[in-house]
Amino acid sequence: MSGIQDIIAALASWSSDPSPLIGVFESRDLEFKMTAYQLGTAAGKAEFAKDVGGMANAGGGLIVLGIETERDPATGRDRSSKVRPIRTGIISILRGTHILLRRLPEVLVDQPAQSVAPADCTD
Repeated sequence: MSGIQDIIAALASWSSDPSPLIGVFESRDLEFKMTAYQLGTAAGKAEFAKDVGGMANAGGGLIVLGIETERDPATGRDRSSKVRPIRTGIISILRGTHILLRRLPEVLVDQPAQSVAPADCTD
């Protein structure tokens, strides 16, 4: 795998062949997470905001959920080791966006988060 576009292409066909997703090193613009963010907890919201903010501050990139990593002993870097699919419906993009708007307004928007947040979201 040579870049983000290769990862996106591999994600599109992971169910028939996950092998292109294995052995890929994390980088400044690529991070793997084994599980979904626990957006129902303060710690989960903070981790989500920290990861997205860090990626944004580094110029953008891709956070892929459902990929287990292991430390490569030769390089000391994390690389993907196993695909662990996340159940459909476990992630709410609307809720994640709301959390980011509330926690990272200077990075993501020029207006107060309250003006774009859905009325039924309590995060």
